[in-house]
Amino acid sequence: ARWQLAAQWAIDLQMRSLASSARSDGVMIGLDYPVGVHVDGYDIWANRELFVNAVSIGAPPDTFFSGGQNWELVPIHPEVSRRTGHRYLIEGLRHQIALGGLLRIDHIMGLFRRWWIPQGAGATQGAYVTYPAEELLAIIALESFRASAVVVGENLGTVPAGVNQTLFEHGIAGMFIAQDHLDESGGLAASPPKGSMALVNTHDMASFAETWDGRPDPHSGLRSLITELRSSPADLVIVSLEDLWLERGRQNLPGSTVGNWQQRMMATLAQLSEFADL
Repeated sequence: ARWQLAAQWAIDLQMRSLASSARSDGVMIGLDYPVGVHVDGYDIWANRELFVNAVSIGAPPDTFFSGGQNWELVPIHPEVSRRTGHRYLIEGLRHQIALGGLLRIDHIMGLFRRWWIPQGAGATQGAYVTYPAEELLAIIALESFRASAVVVGENLGTVPAGVNQTLFEHGIAGMFIAQDHLDESGGLAASPPKGSMALVNTHDMASFAETWDGRPDPHSGLRSLITELRSSPADLVIVSLEDLWLERGRQNLPGSTVGNWQQRMMATLAQLSEFADL
């Protein structure tokens, strides 16, 4: 336990130093607020009444995953969270927003409803449980305003009607995935909306090199796509490092347990400047 505490302390010191240097240079550090925590994690041990036993969260069948998904993460009980004034959410937001300046909320539809899967059941055998979205969104809006931070919601997958409009009304940027909108020539068939974060792709999808397969000159294609995104109404544009040098393998591929979590980049940190002109 002492080793873990020392490691957390060291990470916190380094992150605060990095965040301070970044802010002085006008740069935001993007952090990620996860959709849940592991059953064996500290959060559940320290907040036992808040989390629901023998249940995990995931997603129902959709275009990408026809069998649904079980993330093996434990859900928060919405009524227990409300009785505590949503303290757990507030403390987590404050910690990450203070460090970064830009916070991406994973699976932001979870503020509205979550796909609960009973222990021993398949991913398709779950059910939606609703959450007090207006309360949670109000907290996010307040905390991000206090910290002058940008909040982005991962609104991908099965998105209930009205969610995107509600996010817009609360000043939370949605995500536009360029690879979902490429025409036959590799250009954008649709433009990202104002107030959105435009990304070439995500870790759930094929790499740019794989998507471009069969078209000529992928480096030129990527450069043209990034130029289109930069000139679009999107407020932010994100490109995966691996896509810059056209790696075909994907980091952090859902559903996998070996290999891609530990693969090394083809380029070194010193070589990153070679791709700055993109």
